[in-house]
Order: sequence, then structure tokens, then C-alpha cells
Amino acid sequence: MNPIRSILLLFISLGTVQLQSQTFEFSPALDEVIDEYHLEASTPTENRFKSIRQLPTAYLPFIYGMHSEKAGLEIYVAFQPYDSRNPATAKPQIETTRLMTNAATNREDAVITVLDLSKSYVRKIFGADWGKEIYFQPKASISGKAHCRMVSIFKDEVGLLTLFFFFNEKNNSLEDFYSWIRFDSSQLSMPDEK
Repeated sequence: MNPIRSILLLFISLGTVQLQSQTFEFSPALDEVIDEYHLEASTPTENRFKSIRQLPTAYLPFIYGMHSEKAGLEIYVAFQPYDSRNPATAKPQIETTRLMTNAATNREDAVITVLDLSKSYVRKIFGADWGKEIYFQPKASISGKAHCRMVSIFKDEVGLLTLFFFFNEKNNSLEDFYSWIRFDSSQLSMPDEK
């Protein structure tokens, strides 16, 4: 056998073993939401994320959590499906506000910042129709981290996907972690707007 071919086969087999050892599994609840509501999710490959098995609270509807010690970051996911029989599910502001009030600290001196995300931005990054970012200090019972950036994105007649990013470093570049989950962008319901 040709020595170059043998070396090539060795590298290919080692690469296959390494890829198999890095498999990442989402929770059954998140897998179900991804399948039923046509979300696109990719395995986070950088910063060595690991699934969180015990989600922190019963009064926040988390369906999945992961953390990275290297990035100093915890990410939790909540999802509220659209229900034509429940008009409140077509108003993402209602559930977003409820989630924020349940997750944010109740301290009187706490500051909460709410930012509207442009329609073109949420469409491009998340395949969504609406979005908000909310910054706050989380309740200690939810996370031991000092800060939370909550990103709620909504797709008409699909549902509200909310990502909670818990971190300590104020300058943490969280946008790098946005693209791991999004709505299927081939079914957008709203025209491009700025």
C-alpha cells in the first residue's frame, strides 16, 4: 500500500473518531420544539459548552440550558408556542415582560434596560419578525452570574423563543453566541423593514 495513502487514511480515521467524541445532545424538550416549530439549531463548537441537566427554577419555563466555563457564560432557552385560541400568544411583549419580571432581581436599586431590535436585524440573525433585548441583574436563585441579557424573538404564528445569557463580564461579546438557534428563515411572514 502506498505510504501517503496509509497516512491519509490514518488522519481521516482519527478525524472521524474525534468528531464522534464531540457529539452534543440537546434536551428532549428542545429537540421537540426544534422539530415541531421548524427551528434551526447548530451545535455550539467553540468554548466547550456542556448541557445543564438541572434547570434552575420551576417558575421560568426553561426547556434547555448549557454553560461554558471558558466563556464564563450560561445560556437558557424558553419557548412559548403560538396558539390561535389564545390571543396573548400573538403579543410577544406580554410573555417577554412576564419572563423578565420573573428572572430579574427585585432590588430597588436595580436597573433594567430594554432595547427594541430592528426588524431587519431579527430577520437576518434569527429569522424572526420581532425582537427585544433586556439587560438586568438576575435573581440569585436563577443564576450565580451578575448579569443577564435576555433576548426574546418572535415569529408570527410560530411562537416566542427567549434566550437568557447569564455572565459576569460586562463587556462579554454575546452576539457571537446568537447564531446557534434561530427560526427557519425560509418562512418569514413580514416584509423587510428597518
